[in-house]
Amino acid sequence: MKRISFLCLRYLILIGLLSACSRPDFNLVGGDSVRLTDHQGQWIIINYWAEWCKPCLEEVPELNEFYAQVDGKLLFYSISYDKDSNKALAEQKKKYGMEYPIIATDPAPRINIPRPAALPANYLIAPDGKTYGPVLGPQDAESMVTMFEKHQQDWLSAR
Repeated sequence: MKRISFLCLRYLILIGLLSACSRPDFNLVGGDSVRLTDHQGQWIIINYWAEWCKPCLEEVPELNEFYAQVDGKLLFYSISYDKDSNKALAEQKKKYGMEYPIIATDPAPRINIPRPAALPANYLIAPDGKTYGPVLGPQDAESMVTMFEKHQQDWLSAR
């Protein structure tokens, strides 16, 4: 009987460990989940914004344009500086016409990026995990492409 109990316990622990390995790193507004390990080797841009930040909202059309230009070439995620609910974020995304993915859960435990001291703020993460930024202040699509290309070139040159 002790052997059966021990085997059951080992089985439950194994199931728990396997399910922990498959947990998403964060969830997006709308319900999709993201595991960063699925995107190793890719460039990622993280944009911090807030609804009370006028320059953040003014750059939304430019970020939409940038996102359309780079879709498939790099990953782009936006994070609300405020800890709003998924429902509130979904309403803000619709209200401001944000066409890019917004992270609904705090990714800080999973990514090594500090919360910025000013907004809007953009970070670029290289395929090897090196982080560039923050680039502070409102950006347009052209400046975002320039930032990406410059750091990509620097990163490739250093290899």
